[in-house]
Amino acid sequence: MLQNTGSNLPLDTLAATIKAHIARGDASIEKAEQHYKAAGIHLMEAKEQVRRRKDITWPAFLIQHCEIRRSRADELIAIADGRKSLAEVRETKRASSAATYERYKAAATSSGKSAEKAQQNQQSRISGPVSSDDSRRELINKIVAKLESLDLGDLEAVWALINQEE
Repeated sequence: MLQNTGSNLPLDTLAATIKAHIARGDASIEKAEQHYKAAGIHLMEAKEQVRRRKDITWPAFLIQHCEIRRSRADELIAIADGRKSLAEVRETKRASSAATYERYKAAATSSGKSAEKAQQNQQSRISGPVSSDDSRRELINKIVAKLESLDLGDLEAVWALINQEE
């Protein structure tokens, strides 16, 4: 298991760094695992700091400052400390999505809707407003370029832009 860095960065700085690594990991094909590991290492440090505080809980910190849920934080920490690989995390998510699709399909069939319509609804939930891989890649590249040009203090503006795109 990896030890945290012990840098004792302020929580706000850790949160901004975590969000930046997650965004870069989401946008990168080649270096995704490296960014997710870095985010996980910073999450371990943040978790230790939050544990020592009385004014905020771990789930509240994650949602308010990192804009992720506890399950995503646990995945990133597992990647960082070597319990899981990125491939294992992705396979688990793929299996979960397939199971969810099967539930939608079964519910649609029993309610009289076509299975095809259920699949379209599930696909639109997964893919979001960007329909083609090229468009999605272009959007991700724009976001990464913007992130690389910003100071940590500007990350809130980037997250606002990202959230508008979703």
